[in-house]
Amino acid sequence: MARSSQREEQPKVTDWMQAWGSVAAVFAGVAAAVAAGWLLLHERQEAQRARAELAAERAEAELTTPRAIVITDPMVIIDREYAEFKRMNFKVINYGPAAIRRVVAMAVLPPGKPEIYFEVTDFIAPAGGEHVFEQSYRYPLRLSEPDLVTSSTVQIALFFIDSSGQAWRKPKDGQPEKWFREFPLAPRTLE
Repeated sequence: MARSSQREEQPKVTDWMQAWGSVAAVFAGVAAAVAAGWLLLHERQEAQRARAELAAERAEAELTTPRAIVITDPMVIIDREYAEFKRMNFKVINYGPAAIRRVVAMAVLPPGKPEIYFEVTDFIAPAGGEHVFEQSYRYPLRLSEPDLVTSSTVQIALFFIDSSGQAWRKPKDGQPEKWFREFPLAPRTLE
Protein backbone atom coordinates (compact mmCIF):
# COMPACT_ATOMS: atom_id res chain seq x y z
CA MET A 1 0.00 0.00 0.00
CA ALA A 2 1.56 3.01 -1.15
CA ARG A 3 0.18 5.83 0.63
CA SER A 4 1.45 9.27 0.25
CA SER A 5 3.44 10.41 3.16
CA GLN A 6 2.08 13.84 2.77
CA ARG A 7 -1.48 13.94 3.50
CA GLU A 8 -3.62 16.91 2.71
CA GLU A 9 -5.04 18.35 5.77
CA GLN A 10 -8.50 19.68 5.90
CA PRO A 11 -8.78 23.35 6.82
CA LYS A 12 -9.23 23.88 10.44
CA VAL A 13 -11.70 26.22 12.07
CA THR A 14 -8.92 28.67 12.89
CA ASP A 15 -7.96 28.85 9.20
CA TRP A 16 -11.55 29.67 8.27
CA MET A 17 -11.74 32.29 10.98
CA GLN A 18 -8.52 33.87 9.77
CA ALA A 19 -9.77 33.99 6.16
CA TRP A 20 -13.10 35.48 7.08
CA GLY A 21 -11.33 37.93 9.37
CA SER A 22 -9.16 39.09 6.47
CA VAL A 23 -12.23 39.59 4.25
CA ALA A 24 -14.01 41.47 7.05
CA ALA A 25 -10.90 43.61 7.60
CA VAL A 26 -10.94 44.63 3.91
CA PHE A 27 -14.59 45.67 4.16
CA ALA A 28 -13.94 47.46 7.45
CA GLY A 29 -10.97 49.28 5.89
CA VAL A 30 -13.07 50.37 2.90
CA ALA A 31 -15.88 51.48 5.22
CA ALA A 32 -13.41 53.43 7.36
CA ALA A 33 -11.94 55.10 4.26
CA VAL A 34 -15.42 56.08 3.03
CA ALA A 35 -16.33 57.40 6.48
CA ALA A 36 -13.09 59.37 6.69
CA GLY A 37 -13.69 60.82 3.21
CA TRP A 38 -17.24 61.80 4.13
CA LEU A 39 -16.03 63.35 7.39
CA LEU A 40 -13.33 65.32 5.55
CA LEU A 41 -15.86 66.56 3.00
CA HIS A 42 -18.28 67.49 5.77
CA GLU A 43 -15.56 69.37 7.66
CA ARG A 44 -14.60 71.29 4.50
CA GLN A 45 -18.23 72.25 3.92
CA GLU A 46 -18.53 73.38 7.53
CA ALA A 47 -15.32 75.41 7.21
CA GLN A 48 -16.61 77.05 4.01
CA ARG A 49 -19.93 77.81 5.68
CA ALA A 50 -18.11 79.28 8.70
CA ARG A 51 -15.92 81.43 6.41
CA ALA A 52 -19.01 82.65 4.53
CA GLU A 53 -20.77 83.50 7.81
CA LEU A 54 -17.68 85.31 9.08
CA ALA A 55 -17.44 87.28 5.83
CA ALA A 56 -21.13 88.17 6.08
CA GLU A 57 -20.70 89.23 9.72
CA ARG A 58 -17.68 91.35 8.80
CA ALA A 59 -19.59 92.95 5.94
CA GLU A 60 -22.51 93.64 8.28
CA ALA A 61 -20.18 95.04 10.94
CA GLU A 62 -18.49 97.16 8.29
CA LEU A 63 -21.87 98.78 7.58
CA THR A 64 -22.44 99.66 11.24
CA THR A 65 -20.88 103.12 10.99
CA PRO A 66 -22.34 104.10 7.59
CA ARG A 67 -25.82 102.98 8.61
CA ALA A 68 -25.58 104.94 11.86
CA ILE A 69 -25.23 108.23 9.97
CA VAL A 70 -28.50 110.19 9.88
CA ILE A 71 -29.12 113.04 7.48
CA THR A 72 -32.04 115.26 8.49
CA ASP A 73 -34.47 116.80 6.02
CA PRO A 74 -32.98 119.96 4.57
CA MET A 75 -34.37 123.40 5.16
CA VAL A 76 -34.51 125.10 1.78
CA ILE A 77 -35.07 128.83 1.45
CA ILE A 78 -36.22 129.98 -1.97
CA ASP A 79 -37.33 133.42 -3.07
CA ARG A 80 -40.34 132.24 -5.02
CA GLU A 81 -41.09 135.73 -6.37
CA TYR A 82 -37.76 135.80 -8.21
CA ALA A 83 -37.40 132.00 -8.57
CA GLU A 84 -34.04 132.09 -6.81
CA PHE A 85 -32.42 129.62 -4.46
CA LYS A 86 -31.10 131.48 -1.44
CA ARG A 87 -30.00 129.04 1.22
CA MET A 88 -30.16 125.44 2.45
CA ASN A 89 -29.07 123.66 5.59
CA PHE A 90 -29.38 120.22 7.09
CA LYS A 91 -27.86 118.30 9.95
CA VAL A 92 -25.75 115.13 9.87
CA ILE A 93 -25.73 113.08 13.08
CA ASN A 94 -23.27 110.26 13.71
CA TYR A 95 -24.86 107.67 16.01
CA GLY A 96 -22.11 105.17 15.17
CA PRO A 97 -19.40 103.83 17.46
CA ALA A 98 -16.57 105.58 15.61
CA ALA A 99 -15.92 109.04 14.24
CA ILE A 100 -16.14 109.81 10.55
CA ARG A 101 -13.77 112.16 8.80
CA ARG A 102 -13.40 114.24 5.65
CA VAL A 103 -17.14 114.59 5.32
CA VAL A 104 -18.34 116.05 2.03
CA ALA A 105 -22.00 116.83 1.35
CA MET A 106 -23.70 117.48 -1.96
CA ALA A 107 -27.33 118.32 -2.72
CA VAL A 108 -29.10 118.11 -6.06
CA LEU A 109 -32.10 120.35 -6.71
CA PRO A 110 -34.88 119.49 -9.14
CA PRO A 111 -35.51 120.29 -12.01
CA GLY A 112 -32.45 120.63 -14.15
CA LYS A 113 -30.43 119.08 -11.35
CA PRO A 114 -28.26 122.00 -10.23
CA GLU A 115 -25.75 120.72 -7.67
CA ILE A 116 -24.99 122.46 -4.42
CA TYR A 117 -21.75 121.61 -2.65
CA PHE A 118 -21.10 122.19 1.01
CA GLU A 119 -17.87 122.96 2.80
CA VAL A 120 -15.82 119.90 3.76
CA THR A 121 -15.98 118.97 7.44
CA ASP A 122 -12.88 117.30 8.83
CA PHE A 123 -14.53 115.29 11.59
CA ILE A 124 -17.88 114.28 13.10
CA ALA A 125 -17.60 112.67 16.53
CA PRO A 126 -19.25 109.32 17.36
CA ALA A 127 -22.20 108.62 19.65
CA GLY A 128 -24.38 111.56 18.69
CA GLY A 129 -21.82 113.94 17.23
CA GLU A 130 -23.40 116.26 14.70
CA HIS A 131 -22.61 118.90 12.13
CA VAL A 132 -24.87 121.39 10.37
CA PHE A 133 -24.12 121.82 6.69
CA GLU A 134 -25.20 125.20 5.37
CA GLN A 135 -24.81 126.83 2.01
CA SER A 136 -25.98 130.13 0.66
CA TYR A 137 -25.21 131.93 -2.55
CA ARG A 138 -23.89 135.44 -2.86
CA TYR A 139 -25.36 135.57 -6.35
CA PRO A 140 -28.84 134.16 -6.94
CA LEU A 141 -29.20 130.68 -8.36
CA ARG A 142 -32.12 130.87 -10.73
CA LEU A 143 -34.53 127.94 -10.75
CA SER A 144 -36.77 127.17 -13.71
CA GLU A 145 -39.49 125.70 -11.48
CA PRO A 146 -39.01 126.80 -7.87
CA ASP A 147 -42.24 125.11 -6.72
CA LEU A 148 -40.64 121.70 -7.38
CA VAL A 149 -37.87 122.37 -4.87
CA THR A 150 -38.99 121.14 -1.45
CA SER A 151 -37.19 119.46 1.41
CA SER A 152 -38.48 116.10 0.15
CA THR A 153 -37.39 116.56 -3.48
CA VAL A 154 -33.85 117.68 -2.72
CA GLN A 155 -31.46 114.74 -3.05
CA ILE A 156 -28.59 114.76 -0.57
CA ALA A 157 -25.51 112.55 -0.69
CA LEU A 158 -22.86 112.38 1.98
CA PHE A 159 -19.31 111.22 1.30
CA PHE A 160 -17.02 110.32 4.20
CA ILE A 161 -14.21 108.09 5.42
CA ASP A 162 -14.83 105.73 8.34
CA SER A 163 -12.41 104.78 11.11
CA SER A 164 -10.97 101.89 9.07
CA GLY A 165 -10.06 104.21 6.19
CA GLN A 166 -12.86 103.05 3.87
CA ALA A 167 -14.60 105.75 1.83
CA TRP A 168 -18.40 105.70 1.68
CA ARG A 169 -21.26 107.39 -0.15
CA LYS A 170 -24.55 107.57 1.72
CA PRO A 171 -27.65 109.03 0.09
CA LYS A 172 -30.11 110.62 2.50
CA ASP A 173 -32.77 107.96 2.02
CA GLY A 174 -30.71 105.09 0.68
CA GLN A 175 -28.23 102.41 1.63
CA PRO A 176 -24.54 103.26 2.04
CA GLU A 177 -22.13 102.06 -0.60
CA LYS A 178 -18.36 101.81 -0.66
CA TRP A 179 -16.86 104.63 -2.68
CA PHE A 180 -13.71 104.13 -4.74
CA ARG A 181 -13.59 107.43 -6.65
CA GLU A 182 -12.64 110.94 -5.66
CA PHE A 183 -15.14 112.81 -3.52
CA PRO A 184 -16.95 115.63 -5.29
CA LEU A 185 -15.51 118.99 -4.31
CA ALA A 186 -17.26 122.33 -4.19
CA PRO A 187 -16.60 124.74 -7.02
CA ARG A 188 -15.08 128.00 -5.80
CA THR A 189 -18.03 130.09 -7.05
CA LEU A 190 -19.91 129.52 -3.83
CA GLU A 191 -19.88 131.90 -0.93
